[in-house]
Amino acid sequence: MKPQLAAYIEADQVKFVYKDFVLDQHRPRAQWAAEATQCAADQGKYWAYHDHLFANQKTWTKDELKQYAQGLGMNTTEFNQCLDKGKHTDTVDAMTKEAKNMKLGGTPTFFINGRQVDFNAFVANPKALIDAELKK
Repeated sequence: MKPQLAAYIEADQVKFVYKDFVLDQHRPRAQWAAEATQCAADQGKYWAYHDHLFANQKTWTKDELKQYAQGLGMNTTEFNQCLDKGKHTDTVDAMTKEAKNMKLGGTPTFFINGRQVDFNAFVANPKALIDAELKK
């Protein structure tokens, strides 16, 4: 979704925020994947890792997650320590708690100016929804 918003972001019209929301039925692998993405962010590779992760939805074992980091040219010692020690467990847990407190039931969920928007409408034509909001 981020590439579709690039022009708005570059023009400083839209702030794009992506937060992890680990659904209980996807634990523990989704938790590891979310934490791994945060470890990638430590090396400036958040989006590259994120995109690779979703293009390769296998079992998301810790070994696979580490292989992804290696394939993206990250410092694997740093990445592996980050993931193995759970450096970002609290961060991911806090984002998940926030989503649960908002009573969100799934992912992805989109908001414009704090209002939840229909997923299908946003995916079908995010430009129309954003342009309408910018005119207000």
